[in-house]
Amino acid sequence: MSIDNKVMTAIKSAIKELIEIRDMIRTDELKSEIKIGDDDILKKLNDIEEKLDNLNNLNFNKDSAMPDGPVKVKRKKEIVNLLLKHKKLTATQLSYFIKISRTRCNEYLKELEGSGMVKGDLIDKKKYYELV
Repeated sequence: MSIDNKVMTAIKSAIKELIEIRDMIRTDELKSEIKIGDDDILKKLNDIEEKLDNLNNLNFNKDSAMPDGPVKVKRKKEIVNLLLKHKKLTATQLSYFIKISRTRCNEYLKELEGSGMVKGDLIDKKKYYELV
């Protein structure tokens, strides 16, 4: 099984578990046991579910009504896999690993950042990206 398949399998499993947890929390029986912050918990679970759904559907670009092409999807998955492996990388480092231009890599990172899957932190004049 390739890394992409393992990642996608793990994501699908996590999504199922999150949906089950959300549904359990929403039931009246469990809700009566949770006294403090049940609305906060539901909000956080919904946010996590949305982010995982975005990760699961990497081939859909929110800025466009059309799905991304196969090359773009492949590159985004490669970026996600590298960030899973290395935790934090710059656009220059990612572009070196994937063998694409830094500019193109920045475009993909901007889309992933817009979907809430990746965040960038500025450290010593370099922007490091990591998974959210």
